[in-house]
Amino acid sequence: MASYLPARTPRRRRGADLLQGLLAMLALAVLLVGIPLALWRLVGWPLPHAVPSLPEIRAALQRPLPDTFFPKLLAAGAWLYWLQFLACAAVEVAAALRHGLPSRVPLGAVNQAIASQLIATALTLLSPTAAATRPTAASPPPPAVVVDDVTPAALAAPSSARTTLPPGQPLAAASPTAEDRPLRLYVVKSPHGRHRDTLWGIAERHLGDGQRWRDIFGLNQGREQPDGRRLTDPHWIYPGWQLLMPADASGLPAAPSPSAAPAPRHRSDQDGDQSDTAPPLRPPATREQHPTPAPPATTAPEPPTTPPTTSPVSRDDDDPSMVAPLLVAVTIGGLLAAGVIATLTRLRRIQQRRRPPGRRIRLPDGDAARTESRLRVAAEPESARFLDAGLRAMAAGIRRDRLPAPTVDAVLLGPTTLEVMLRAPSDAAPAPFALAADPRRWTLPREIALGDLEAAGADALAPLPGLVTLGTSDQGQLLVNLEAAGLTALAGPASASRPLLDAMAVELAAGSSSGFVQVLLIGFGPELDLLERVRRTDSLDQALADLERQAHEAGELVDRLGCGSVLGGRVAGVAADSWTPTVVLLAQPPAPAALQRLAALTAHPSRSTVAAVLAGDADQAAWRLQVSETHVRVPALDLELRPQRLRPDEYAAIGALLSAAADVQGVAPSAPPYDTLQPLAAANLEEAAVEVRVLGRVDLAGVRRIERSKAIELIAYLALHPQGATPDEVWEALWPERPVNRGTLHTTVTAARSGLGRAADGTRYLPDAHDGRYRLSPQLGLDWARFHPLVGRGEDAADGLDALRQALELVRGVPLTSPTGRGYEWAVVHQTEMETVIAEVAERLALRCLDLGDHSGANWAARRGLLASPYDERLYRVLMRAAHAAGNPAGVDAVWNELLSVLDADLELIDDELHPETVALYTTLRPRGRPRPTGPQRPRSSIPQK
Repeated sequence: MASYLPARTPRRRRGADLLQGLLAMLALAVLLVGIPLALWRLVGWPLPHAVPSLPEIRAALQRPLPDTFFPKLLAAGAWLYWLQFLACAAVEVAAALRHGLPSRVPLGAVNQAIASQLIATALTLLSPTAAATRPTAASPPPPAVVVDDVTPAALAAPSSARTTLPPGQPLAAASPTAEDRPLRLYVVKSPHGRHRDTLWGIAERHLGDGQRWRDIFGLNQGREQPDGRRLTDPHWIYPGWQLLMPADASGLPAAPSPSAAPAPRHRSDQDGDQSDTAPPLRPPATREQHPTPAPPATTAPEPPTTPPTTSPVSRDDDDPSMVAPLLVAVTIGGLLAAGVIATLTRLRRIQQRRRPPGRRIRLPDGDAARTESRLRVAAEPESARFLDAGLRAMAAGIRRDRLPAPTVDAVLLGPTTLEVMLRAPSDAAPAPFALAADPRRWTLPREIALGDLEAAGADALAPLPGLVTLGTSDQGQLLVNLEAAGLTALAGPASASRPLLDAMAVELAAGSSSGFVQVLLIGFGPELDLLERVRRTDSLDQALADLERQAHEAGELVDRLGCGSVLGGRVAGVAADSWTPTVVLLAQPPAPAALQRLAALTAHPSRSTVAAVLAGDADQAAWRLQVSETHVRVPALDLELRPQRLRPDEYAAIGALLSAAADVQGVAPSAPPYDTLQPLAAANLEEAAVEVRVLGRVDLAGVRRIERSKAIELIAYLALHPQGATPDEVWEALWPERPVNRGTLHTTVTAARSGLGRAADGTRYLPDAHDGRYRLSPQLGLDWARFHPLVGRGEDAADGLDALRQALELVRGVPLTSPTGRGYEWAVVHQTEMETVIAEVAERLALRCLDLGDHSGANWAARRGLLASPYDERLYRVLMRAAHAAGNPAGVDAVWNELLSVLDADLELIDDELHPETVALYTTLRPRGRPRPTGPQRPRSSIPQK
């Protein structure tokens, strides 16, 4: 039977922490004040008070050593030790005050470690929260555990596990297959050690990737901990908590069997919880109930009369050992960020295809570049893809099972499940969804294989294109269906409602889902005008006639087809292009008469394809959301959330990003931000014993596998920054928007240094940063550095073709592709530069081969360039010319179809998307009798555009 060593109670832990803090203060006083006082009193100043002359030095050397020589020599050493410790303490205090990484004191590794530990421990006495933001040099070991093995079959499986279905089997609600290996156990450490534990940090250290924090959260969500609390918010974990870990976690013991778990501590009604986070989602109230107003933010909620299934995270402010982790307010949601990044990617592909020769695509700098970095960190493309696939599978299941199309009020996208929130109870759920305990919810586990999910809904329309993120709670992101509400009012001060409305505008316009929606902006600026979904007018009156016509036509179509509702029409798949919704976003209240007309045309949501959101209150609104700076309450659903918001500067920065990405004229290679690229040192054309390879998936040749993904990213970053980088610069690049954690940085550097090993002469490939900057050894190779001299030799008439071929042979794929699919936010400029240069070199070699009649050589060069720049039309034009020159008209047609397939996600009209030179070339070279194809057209709005 498993057993645990007794854990300290919070009271005893607090007393121990206070004692440790007092002892640390005493030790600092002795070292900083006691040592110099004792030396001054016992020995005095050991050195001469004036610089001796040369004759005096000679005379002293000729005399016997005085009796005071060795005591003074020891005293001088003690003074030097004290001065160095003083410098170390000053550096550590400065770093603690600014929450940054401390500089390294030369030859002071031991003293700095001592100073770091003492200062961090002393800070726990001065401020209960100081230690949570200042990592130190040591970490106490977790309590010893004697455990029995338990397999994931006995406990919740990690979210990384994927349920796959046999070919041909219909998709149904499924649970993940249990693994044979036991789960692992991690005990959250005291915040006074090296690591201020977070789910991200734990995943990074034991799973090799911080993004796998979701696996840990999914295993432990709602599990009662030894102190009686439950994990409901991934931002909040506490010392002593026992977290289940995936079976592949390294360096951890197996988890105990459920039967051996310690008995939970029951909380009495007097244990009032105090939480800084929004309350968890609650089941929606029935339509007959009146929702209870939310309690004031400063008032603790009354304890429930019955134990809830999940309780909000609490913080015991009376216990300094219970230091809450730093909560970073994430106002930009993962779906919004994913949509913007996907839009930027699409626009930059067009830029790359249309830029003039010798130019670079325009990239942002300054605030816009920093905003893009934050968006890349926040983006959740996997979640967006799962949401879209899940809802399409739901629509296909409703049609297949002949279920009535329900009214969907909202969707909750959590780390482990997708929940569809219905307005009325349902008797059954369409596979792969299952009916929850609450009959108004359909649930879908996120462990289902995404490929199976996409296959199940492949032929279905996106049923809920009017979904938009409203905010987040402990259970995930809540998306409301604006079509179901009809008219929604954001009641609250403009400083709170407008940022929420701006976030809605960006998310709907950028379109993280494949469902098409038209967005009509009223009272907005031109920041989003470049996006195809967006139309903008000065006032509601200008658009009302068209909106009324659209709503009336949708109602007539519902009656004529007998589909019951707009959602029913989408599910049935009839008149598919007639159900495109228009969402009207009003930044300013309209005139009363116009508002009344808008309320009338949205009064019957099931028969209308028009929805509207107003930044302000309105009695006519079906949904009136109570919005504040920190919370948004949805009375119709009895929910309270942390709202998604875009500050004015963030909204303006997104507009600047879109504007820069729409510029197809390009900039000079020396223009910002390309001028920040550091020149690479001249490289040996021969491959080094150890080489960093960035011309494709980032890889290290000549070393054993390095498990830590961030260590590999660090090596790639330093390889492209030969002048070196400070610890702060490294942290900002690799962990943008995360609080500085020296322990994580040093662990990553150590893993990189150990993994790279030593060169043949015994020196490290990643030397110690004695001067405060990390640099790689010049003996470490870089494929990008070898690429340049080969291209330079390509100008030589003698062996130029061979040199260009050798350069292109180094290309393995899109440059700087992350091995894990995450990270490398710092690499946008580097990646763009590499892609551009490689494409130009490939085109140059291909054209020279065509001039020489070498059709296969031209084809090889173009294909090599397409590995790095898959959307470059110049290279497809070369391929068509090569096929035509070789007398292969079918090859010309095959290249054209390949290009259309590659650009399918971007294509609206061929003449709009493709470069005119590409269209003209194909028109000239295409096989005779072959009609020129045209691309699909999307419905155009009759709403006037400003």
